[in-house]
Amino acid sequence: MTQRSAILFVLWLLTHFKTAASSLSPAHPRPVDVFFSSVNLRNILQWHAGKGTPSSTRYTVQYAIYGDRVPGGGGRVRWRGTPRCRDTVLTWCDLSNETADLEEGYFARVKALGKPGGQRASSNWT
Repeated sequence: MTQRSAILFVLWLLTHFKTAASSLSPAHPRPVDVFFSSVNLRNILQWHAGKGTPSSTRYTVQYAIYGDRVPGGGGRVRWRGTPRCRDTVLTWCDLSNETADLEEGYFARVKALGKPGGQRASSNWT
């Protein structure tokens, strides 16, 4: 490979990765005021849209059990999704079935998904 072709290849890689990274950038407003509401064994995660959130925004929720870690993952939390709370327009998620074991402690997170300006984007987890 000549020096010129090597330089062109590196430039192509940089352009390619910059485009890929920008299409997944966390440019979407995060959900705010995220909290669990638990009444009569119904465990509902609720949140509000962040300031400037487009009306077409969808949300995805994950939950975890306290102390449950990814095997061989260096202590990382094992997050679990639930199909009915993936890519939803609702600002709440009923996690009652997933959090039914009263002997366990649970926590959850949510992120916003959308296409502001036609580009795929997501918020950070909240």
